[in-house]
Amino acid sequence: MGATKRSGAAARKGAGAAVESARSLAWARAGLWLAAAALVVFLPEGMIRWFLPKEAVFALAVFAAVVASGRGRVPRWMLVAIGVAVVLLGVGVAFSMSPWAAVWGRWPRYEGLVSLPVYAAAVFAGARLLGPGSSESRVRSWWSAMSTASIALGVVGLLELAGLAPLASNLERPGALLGNATDQGILGAAFFALLLAPAVARWRHSPGPRPWLITAGALAGFVSVVVSASRAAFVAVGLTLVVLAVFALVQSAQRRREAGVRSSLGRRIRVPLIAVAGVAGLAAVALAVPLTRERLLGLSPLSSRTVADRVQMWGETLRLIGGDPVTGAGPSGFIDAIPRFHTAGWYEVVGSQTVLDSPHNVLLQAAVAGGVLLPVVLVAAGVVAVVCGARAWGRASGGAAGRVAGVASGRGPLLAGSAAALIGIAGALLTTFTVAATGILACLLVGILVAVPAASTPEVSSGRVPLRRRVLQGVVAVWAVALVATAVAEVPMQQGVVAARAGEVAAAQQAFEVAQALRPWDADVASIAAQSLAAQALEGRVEAAPLAERWASAALDRVPDSIPALRALAAAQDAVGDIDGELATLDRIIELSPNDPDAIELRAEVAAGR
Repeated sequence: MGATKRSGAAARKGAGAAVESARSLAWARAGLWLAAAALVVFLPEGMIRWFLPKEAVFALAVFAAVVASGRGRVPRWMLVAIGVAVVLLGVGVAFSMSPWAAVWGRWPRYEGLVSLPVYAAAVFAGARLLGPGSSESRVRSWWSAMSTASIALGVVGLLELAGLAPLASNLERPGALLGNATDQGILGAAFFALLLAPAVARWRHSPGPRPWLITAGALAGFVSVVVSASRAAFVAVGLTLVVLAVFALVQSAQRRREAGVRSSLGRRIRVPLIAVAGVAGLAAVALAVPLTRERLLGLSPLSSRTVADRVQMWGETLRLIGGDPVTGAGPSGFIDAIPRFHTAGWYEVVGSQTVLDSPHNVLLQAAVAGGVLLPVVLVAAGVVAVVCGARAWGRASGGAAGRVAGVASGRGPLLAGSAAALIGIAGALLTTFTVAATGILACLLVGILVAVPAASTPEVSSGRVPLRRRVLQGVVAVWAVALVATAVAEVPMQQGVVAARAGEVAAAQQAFEVAQALRPWDADVASIAAQSLAAQALEGRVEAAPLAERWASAALDRVPDSIPALRALAAAQDAVGDIDGELATLDRIIELSPNDPDAIELRAEVAAGR
C-alpha cells in the first residue's frame, strides 16, 4: 500500500515536471518568435515607424525568455565588459553639454536609457534561450522564426523592386520593413549567414524532412541584399561567406583526419572552389539588377557622393573626438556637437537643413558617446565572443560522435551561422549607423556565442518559481509596458506634424501634448512641436507663434545646443516681432555652427532690417 502511494506520488511529480517543461518550451518558443518579429515589425501610423516598435516587441521577447527556463547564462567576463561600457557611457553623460538628453538618447533612435538596455537584454536573452542546454526544438524554432522574418523582408523588397509600394515611402531605396535600404541589406546578409549553415547541414546530414523553409529563408536573405543595392550589405555577405568557408574547411580537415584519408590537393581545394563558385554566382545575380549594378560599380552619381560624404564625416568626427578623447560628447551627443566641425564645403554639398546624428561608423560613434576606451571594450568583447563561439563549435563538431550530435541538435550550425552573421553585421556597421534591428540581432548573437551552462537546473519540479525570478519578471513586464508607451507616442507626434502642415494649430497642439505626456522625459517631442508650429507661424498663422516659442524654450531647457530647436525659436521670435531675441538666437546658432551660410545670411538680413 505504502509503495503504491509512493509510486503514485512519484508519477504525479513526474507529470508536474513534464507540464512545467512543456510550459517552459512554449514560453521559449514565444520568446524566439517575438525576437524574430521584433526585427521586422513597424508601426504604420508612427512618425518614425522603424525603431521604437522593434524595441517594444523585443521587450516582450525578453519577458518570455525570463519566464522560460534558462538553457544558458551570460559569463562573468561579459557582465564585466558590459559594466565597463556602462561606466564609460556614464562618464560621457556627466561631461555632456546636455546630460538629460544624453541619459535618454535623442530622437529617433534614442540610444540612451531607451535603446541601450534593450541591447544588453538581447545578450541575456540570446544566452538564456539558446545556450548550451538548448533542445533541438528550441533551435528549430529559432531557425523557423528567422526564416519567416527573412522571407517577409525579402518579399516586401521584391515588391518594391517591381515598382509597387506596399509601404508608403518617397525614397528611391525605401528599405522594405526597415525604412532604410542599407539596414535592409545588412539584416538580409545576417539572415543569409544564419540560415545558410543549418540549411547546408540539414541537406547533407539530416535523414528527416528537407529544410525547405530554412533554405527559402537563406535565399530570401540574399534577395534582400540584392534589392537593397547596399554596398555595406555586400561587404557583410562577403565576410559571412569567408567565415562560413573557414568553418567548412576546418570541419572537412577533421573528417579526413578521423577517417585516415590522405589530404590530396583536390580535397584541400574543394571547399574554396565551392565558395568561389558561390560568390561568382551571387555576384552575377547582383549585377543583373540595374540599381544594384550601378551602385556596386559606382556608376550612379549618388553612389560616388555617399563615399565622399563618409570620408568627410569621418574626418570631422575625428576632430570632434580629438577635442574630448577621454569622455567624448556623451551618448547621442554627436548631433549637437558635430555642427562646430562642419566645413563650408559640407554645407555646399549637404545643406543647412540636414541633421547628422551619427558618424556612420560604429567605432567612431562609440568613441563620441563614451571616449576612445569604449570602442576598445566593444571590439575586445566582440572578438572574445567570436572566439568563444568558435571553441563551442569545435566541441560540438569535434569527433564523429560530437559531429553527429552537433548536427542533430543544430548546435554546430547555430554557432557557425551566429559567428558569421555577427562578423558580417560588425563589418557593415563600419560604414553606417546603428539601428534597432541590427543592434538587437547582433547582441542576440553575442549571447548565443558566449553562453555558458546555466548555473542551476532549468526545471523546478515543485512548480514553484523563486522569488528573485518573479521580481525579475515583474521588472521586465513594467519595462516592456514603458517601451510600448514610448513607441506609441510616435502616433500622436505624426498626427501633430500632419495637423500643423494642414494649418490646424489647435489640433496639432493637442496631439503634441499627448505625445509629451507619453514621453515626458523627451526633449525632442518639444523640439519637433516647435519646428512644426514655427513653420506655420512664418506662414502667417499668428496663433502658432507663442506655442512654437514655448515648445522651443522647453526643448532648449534640456538641450541648449540643439540647432533645430534654436531655429524654431528664431522663427517664432521673428513671427512675434522680437527682433532682439531673434538676433541673440541666431548668434547662438552661428556660435554652434560657425560655417552655416544660411544662419549667417539670415542674421545679416534681420540686422539690416532692424
